[in-house]
Amino acid sequence: MIVLVSTAANLFIATNNFSYLTQDEYRRTVKSLENSTDFLPKKSFYRIGQTFSRTRGDPFANGFAGGMHFSSTVDKATPNLFGSFGQAAGDYYTAYSYGTIMTDSLFAMKYFVAPSPAGSNEAGSPKRMADSYRPDLSDYKLIRKRVDTQTYENPYALPIAFLADNKVFDSRIYPQNPIMTSANLLENISDESSLIEPSLPFYINTLNIKQNGQFEGFTAEKDRWSKGCSDKYNFYAEQ
Repeated sequence: MIVLVSTAANLFIATNNFSYLTQDEYRRTVKSLENSTDFLPKKSFYRIGQTFSRTRGDPFANGFAGGMHFSSTVDKATPNLFGSFGQAAGDYYTAYSYGTIMTDSLFAMKYFVAPSPAGSNEAGSPKRMADSYRPDLSDYKLIRKRVDTQTYENPYALPIAFLADNKVFDSRIYPQNPIMTSANLLENISDESSLIEPSLPFYINTLNIKQNGQFEGFTAEKDRWSKGCSDKYNFYAEQ
């Protein structure tokens, strides 16, 4: 009896403060993710994206292929690849949180789970655990709507094998420039050119900042250190 009571008490205390969340907060996030993915076929070559999460181990814990992973044994090439496309990545993790329609297609993100705008704002709810903002998911097909989550299907997700131009093997990775990296890859896959403008005209207004006339590699420095400073950039692009 002493062993059973001690074990039960230890279990309650440990799970009620699991990962800095109470048991109710933990349950809200996990159950919402389960209810939003349990009807999807798991044995297929595609991934499920998330715009909310409890940890980067959610896909592993819930039994689906996703864009988040946390492991000390992760292949270094994986976070390098994700980081090249502007995703949060490090030596032991990847977090596909800031995708685009192009990268969704490339990484076979066939489904997405996002918080419902009308969902609960309680601690541990999908709205409170949101880690990215993807208004472009409205371009995808809404296939399940719950009180706290919405599940979308991406009709543009590429299969495990697809036809592409041979120039795709010449695609460049531009360090610290995921937009150019994505554009270069898309241009080579589709054999199209000039999908994005290499630069846009912009104007800058500064307050109490020294200017040297150069913007590339420019480091902002106060003119008068005792006063506040600011800079404002205005970009203009034609639709």
